[in-house]
Amino acid sequence: MISAASFTGGTAPRFYYNVAPKDPANYLAQILVDTRTDDDVPRLLVKLRAELDRNIPGARCIVKQLEQGPEVDEPIQVRVSGENLDVLAQLSEQVSRVLRSVKGYQVHDDLGVRMPNLRIDIDQDRANSLGIGNNQIGQVHRQHLRA
Repeated sequence: MISAASFTGGTAPRFYYNVAPKDPANYLAQILVDTRTDDDVPRLLVKLRAELDRNIPGARCIVKQLEQGPEVDEPIQVRVSGENLDVLAQLSEQVSRVLRSVKGYQVHDDLGVRMPNLRIDIDQDRANSLGIGNNQIGQVHRQHLRA
């Protein structure tokens, strides 16, 4: 390594055509490392990924080499799409397991935490005849969920 520059609370100004700066945020940081040779990069990537994952648990640390071509946020991106969230969750877990087994890659799954859903069917005619609007129904619903 020849040198490094760090940016906390945001990222560096645009310094390379396919690396877009991110909006400032207190949870964001970026470190740019200059190596002596191109051959140093692959070993450094593996070492940094392991060190950051071990020493900064819970953080999403993305370690990647500058590349030619379109902007890429993560070194590997896998998109699984479909209608059934249960099937998507199973497929996502399978892909994550394969990537984790290779070692050296931290997996970020943005499918999200599965939250229970509640659907309220409102008989609009009856509610209107009683003088109850959707806003009132929403307020009562929020009060009951808070309780």
